[in-house]
Amino acid sequence: MYAIYSTEGIVLGGTDSGPTSRYLYIFTEKFGLIYARAQGIRALKSKLRYNLQVLSYAEIELVRGNYGWRVINVRSICNHGVFSSENTPAKIQMLCRITALLRRLLRGEEENKKLFEEVREGFKYSRRLSDSLIHSLEIVLVMRVLYMLGYWGETETFRMLLERDLEEQGLLEEVVKIKSPLIREINKSLHATQL
Repeated sequence: MYAIYSTEGIVLGGTDSGPTSRYLYIFTEKFGLIYARAQGIRALKSKLRYNLQVLSYAEIELVRGNYGWRVINVRSICNHGVFSSENTPAKIQMLCRITALLRRLLRGEEENKKLFEEVREGFKYSRRLSDSLIHSLEIVLVMRVLYMLGYWGETETFRMLLERDLEEQGLLEEVVKIKSPLIREINKSLHATQL
């Protein structure tokens, strides 16, 4: 008998396996990035199907067997993807770029609760933002992901963007004013990762 683990997670993507199954990249609160099999998820009668779409945020029950993680149950908390009525194409593109960055930079299973909370709050906050501020939110989230994973230098110039509350009044408007140097610094950090 395998132990059942329960954790919150955000589905970052996946690959099909066999006629009805799918392997999912899930960024979890307790285990970091995991690669888990969802048996029969692509079958029309699957109960898991709609709760494990890309950009879904859910409470996920998993077992760890001889061949890795397997999803056994899921309870949807929020869908940030194309099925969300609040999302516009600009918001979905931003969320997809953040998930691609996480898949690129996260290595192995390692709990990073602070990073998970930052990404979760950023995704939630995006639902309430206008399209004009989405790019600024993306810049701040990318900076914070790089910083929390050790890829952001000790640049004092931008430290206030890393320390302030994401939803603080005026933060995203300040990002608009210094957008060009921020993007240069982000590109420099991404280049340094060599990933």
